Amino acid sequence: MTRHTIAALACLASAVFGSAGLTAQSTTETLSISASRPIANAVETLERKYGWVITYEDPEYQNLSDFKDVTAAVRPAASFSDTREERVIVPRGGMLNFKYSVTNGKPTEDVTHLLVRLLKSYGT
Repeated sequence: MTRHTIAALACLASAVFGSAGLTAQSTTETLSISASRPIANAVETLERKYGWVITYEDPEYQNLSDFKDVTAAVRPAASFSDTREERVIVPRGGMLNFKYSVTNGKPTEDVTHLLVRLLKSYGT
């Protein structure tokens, strides 16, 4: 085969097959979580999705506004009265929206940076 034939075949192969498998597929993933413990839920989602092991501990809550009384929602009305002292209290939580880039199914930034950004995004 001549050089011209090899070059022509290479061009033809490139046109037919394109650059499949050679280019990275970049997308943006979004975690949208509304829960009493949104950071914990986000961490669990990342662990399941990427097979990571992330150690997470809830913060020490110090302000009454950080809590919500859900007694009426989780107990049947007949089993408690509003004067009873035993209450079911949970973290207030809220909404978390977090975006990160993914290339070929994996985050583009290392785990530490991604988690720091996650925490900062919820704290603001």
